[in-house]
Amino acid sequence: MLSIAAATINSLCVLKVPIIKTYLTYEKPRDMTKLETTFGYNISFQKEQSSIFFDAKALGYPLIKQDYCEGPDREAPFRDFFNNRNPSDRLISALKQCVMKNLAEGVVSIDLVANKRNISRRMLQRRLSDRGTNFLNVMQQV
Repeated sequence: MLSIAAATINSLCVLKVPIIKTYLTYEKPRDMTKLETTFGYNISFQKEQSSIFFDAKALGYPLIKQDYCEGPDREAPFRDFFNNRNPSDRLISALKQCVMKNLAEGVVSIDLVANKRNISRRMLQRRLSDRGTNFLNVMQQV
């Protein structure tokens, strides 16, 4: 949950928001690689609550601006983005949702998305090709 919170904060800010320290409730694991990659090197264990700490200067960082009126109907761009009115494009909508869910965890690949959708990479490529698009186009739209 803490890694998702950190990724969310960084997705909202123009500048990267560094983590100053991290508290975790469990014991220190033998392999710290993933934790250090995610939270840096100032990690404390066996704390009462799990927490991440950011520098107060980050409160002044500029936020990424989203223009909520630039959608096709000028009122609900995100509804239209995910809920395409053409039922034949439910695949595209489901792929976009899958990509969005997995972006916070890091790299999103066609193999990961195909696996999550329980189809082969080649089948996903064919279905996208039938719709006149490809995985890279879907990723760029997201």
